[in-house]
Amino acid sequence: MRKDQLMDASNNASGIETPCVDLASGGPLNQVVAIHSHQSVHVSALQEEEPDQPSQRGLVDQHQHSHAETIDERYEDLEIEVIRHFTSIPDYKAPTDSKYPIVARTPQGCFCLDGWDLIESAKASGKVSVTCAVEYLADHSDEELAIRKTALRVKPKGGIASYAEIVRNVRRLQEMLLASNHDLRTFRHGGSRRGEEFANNKQENVIKVLALRLGKSVSTTNQYLSHARYLSKEMLNLLVTKEVNKDFFEKANANKTTALTRLNSERKSEAEITEQISARMIGWLQEYEQNKKIEALWKEHEPSPPGESRSETTQDPAPAESKEGDEEEKEEIFDPWRGNPEEPENDSFEQLKRETGDLAKRLSEAVTLDDPNLLCDRIMEETPRFYQISLRAATLRKMQDRKL
Repeated sequence: MRKDQLMDASNNASGIETPCVDLASGGPLNQVVAIHSHQSVHVSALQEEEPDQPSQRGLVDQHQHSHAETIDERYEDLEIEVIRHFTSIPDYKAPTDSKYPIVARTPQGCFCLDGWDLIESAKASGKVSVTCAVEYLADHSDEELAIRKTALRVKPKGGIASYAEIVRNVRRLQEMLLASNHDLRTFRHGGSRRGEEFANNKQENVIKVLALRLGKSVSTTNQYLSHARYLSKEMLNLLVTKEVNKDFFEKANANKTTALTRLNSERKSEAEITEQISARMIGWLQEYEQNKKIEALWKEHEPSPPGESRSETTQDPAPAESKEGDEEEKEEIFDPWRGNPEEPENDSFEQLKRETGDLAKRLSEAVTLDDPNLLCDRIMEETPRFYQISLRAATLRKMQDRKL
């Protein structure tokens, strides 16, 4: 039986014609599908095509034995009484984010997989039909329906992205939302029922929006952003191309934290830090691709807190005895906690305020982290900078006292 013959027969039986929308294009289909309660439409009949349509026939024949194959997807107005509630897998506690009930249509009928509350609401309001997102299956299988109902809220309908793609895209989303002039509350679809409140902090609110819309915890969202931090767009795109996994980002982040401590102590700008960290990532990636490991940065690259002696492996060698008559050369040792002695200090009040404000902003972001490791890493990154600011504040205070 041809499609048009099937639809004509169905229309004559029910007298109801329902326009269909192609989910792929959003436009109307050339045909209409009849929905009725007295005669079920056998989906397998849709596989019968005219001889002059070999491409569609080949597509169906190729997958005719696969329960998992969806042969069509449409938005349709279905009569409520023909929709069955599929309960082999219990309904989800939270309402669906879908605007329409999600229905699977098999040769045995129409089965609601998600959004049954929408159908009940429509019935309670006196409606006899409801618009549904319908997936057509060639065969009926309770196991397949159960898999689909479970997968609806586990596997994204568009497929699964690589970890590197998630990291890159979340970072890009953060940049876009921070630069947006729109009220961030307009983007928090689905957030109201989770009880999330917004604060007077745009950085924090952006992370909340990302967590709500991506269905992740704030901790996981912060982890994505931490892994993307100080990586250039080119570097992130390279990591996507290489399809690097979460394990690489975690191992590289340990070295990145060590490198950031030194770069911050050297008062590098954000652009300089991004350039240097991105350059280091290339080496770490090559190392990881060889043996799935990344050698930790040498301890001597980490700054020693004031008053703490260096380990034996990083202790400066004893100076060689100078010959009589030779002028002893004293080498300036860089102390990352105090900065470069040759670098002129800018102890102006306004400069101190700006640096303190920047530090406070970064620390305010850190306190939103739920992951203890990420929080500790962030605090370790900022500790040398805080110490520098405190030293400069003490210097400025002495200068003010002298003026008095």
